[in-house]
Amino acid sequence: MAKLTADVESIKNTNTQPHKQVTLSPTREGTEANNHNLSKPATYAQAAAKPNNHNQETNLSKTNHPTRLIISFENGVPANKRRDPIIIINDINKFLAENIKAQHLKVTAIRWNPQGNYILYTRSDQQASDLLIFSDTLPSIITPGHNGLAREDKKWYKIEIAGIRTGLQDGIKGAFPFQKIHSHLCENNLEYAKINVILLSCWTWPPTELGTQGFSSVVFAVDDKDQHIHLLKNVHTLAAWGRIVYMHEWMDCPPII
Repeated sequence: MAKLTADVESIKNTNTQPHKQVTLSPTREGTEANNHNLSKPATYAQAAAKPNNHNQETNLSKTNHPTRLIISFENGVPANKRRDPIIIINDINKFLAENIKAQHLKVTAIRWNPQGNYILYTRSDQQASDLLIFSDTLPSIITPGHNGLAREDKKWYKIEIAGIRTGLQDGIKGAFPFQKIHSHLCENNLEYAKINVILLSCWTWPPTELGTQGFSSVVFAVDDKDQHIHLLKNVHTLAAWGRIVYMHEWMDCPPII
């Protein structure tokens, strides 16, 4: 009886002792798996959302892009006289390849705008301004027989000159050409001669309507905002063909006929 009582007490003491908490150590395989999960690359969506570090605008069609060169033609080039773009590109690149100063340059695309002018694109890692040394040659390669002006695609500021003589009284058919107007203004106006004109004076009326008008308005453009303000606020007037004519912000007033 005493022995039975001792066995029962031993069983009670065993069941009432607190259990030790067992902590399992991670296996080598489990640790490597967890580390692998942490080092997984970002998903495609996450990567696409991260901003890139490129400062240059990559959209080549964007206005004022450094790869764009504008070739402006007097009165534009009619659609039926525009050459095949790939032929023009090949001719320009052949010319560049034969010039030791331009062998590194490459024209990749061209586009005509609604006014009949030409937009030329260089390779994305190049500057279209490097082609300006050939500004006298490029227009004749693009469209032989048409006078053109090459310029960078930079932001410009337009100014209207009202009351310019068209040439009707002088027996001119159509109207004075842009270069003649520009040269005349430079000869007779010191302030005008000092500015950098990137768009020569062009008539605000189509050539077909200028044949019956003695005077009309022209528009020119500069690429310097300070020059633009100076001409409008400080100069304001020019001498042209024996008359005093006035400069205005483009479309500030209707053309004088």
